[in-house]
Amino acid sequence: MKEEKLDAETPFEQYGIDSIMITKLTNCLEAVFERIPRTLFFECQTLAELTEYFVEVYAEKLIQITGLKVSYSDLSPVSVEAIDEMNSQSSATAATFNAGVLSGNKIALQPKEISKTVIAKPAIPVAKEPIAIIGLGGRYPGAQTIADFWENLKAGKDSITEIPADRWNLTDFYDEEKGKAGKSYSKWGGFLEHMDHFDPLFFNISVREAELMDPQARLFLQTAWETLEDAGYTKAKLQGEKGKNSSGAQVGVYVGVMYEEYPLFGAEENAKGNFVNPGGSISSIANRVSYFFNLHGPSMAVDTMCSSSLTAIHLACESIQNGSCTMALAGGVNLSVHPNKYLMLSQGSFAVLVR
Repeated sequence: MKEEKLDAETPFEQYGIDSIMITKLTNCLEAVFERIPRTLFFECQTLAELTEYFVEVYAEKLIQITGLKVSYSDLSPVSVEAIDEMNSQSSATAATFNAGVLSGNKIALQPKEISKTVIAKPAIPVAKEPIAIIGLGGRYPGAQTIADFWENLKAGKDSITEIPADRWNLTDFYDEEKGKAGKSYSKWGGFLEHMDHFDPLFFNISVREAELMDPQARLFLQTAWETLEDAGYTKAKLQGEKGKNSSGAQVGVYVGVMYEEYPLFGAEENAKGNFVNPGGSISSIANRVSYFFNLHGPSMAVDTMCSSSLTAIHLACESIQNGSCTMALAGGVNLSVHPNKYLMLSQGSFAVLVR
């Protein structure tokens, strides 16, 4: 597009700028201006707003690049200490991920680090700032990645199948007639492939411990990594989100979890004399992510039935806005690993009779 066709007040989205292009533009700008916030193109949505941001935050760098000097008579000087306070109050972003699952991140809009008085505007009140999704990861029935899931949606693909043989023996628990004791009248559902695939050593977990972990915890941990990778964050880079009084990154983890069935296998094995204790509290699903990444923000699992994932995302957004964390991972996980879920749903007549 020719320069003369660009309008300073036209939103970037009208020029066809998407999330991929935003990432590339941010990386290009970061090569020149260094600490460019990942939410820049969400906070500044026109050329005019983008120009204002760079003039205010990177004034000296712009003078070096252009050789031009400008007047800032309409702005008041702010000390480095004041900017630090602004940064601690700034809001930013949540991203979403799914493993049956969705995820979250926020980054404060920060000026470049400096060692003297600079020009800046007072921070916008936290509650009024939008929250940007900067990373996404997920596993879905018939889709190992978000890209696969999107292709399935475009194609209108039906990913509902019969209960896979590697979950449980269908003949032991299925009867098409409703009301049979100990039987499910439904044999359909959405199931993930390779839900038991996991690299424990990558996450500093022993093979034995991984076997006892709820598969939902393993899946959420994997998808959390993918989401942060999609957002451009490494474990080391996350530590840049440390709070003033924290030794770890102020990043929250919120997961919606509706079922806790893996421990049922432990009860069955214990009845046979094989004493094992698999699973654990659903809170550990969020806590493992926080522990592995050294995140010191809120870390919690929530169960509000079918709305669990949405509730987790809502709580993550609230934590970002009230300053409890600087960014957040949020989503949900739901795996069918034991026939008890189907038996319970059939007993309450909640299960679907046909596909």
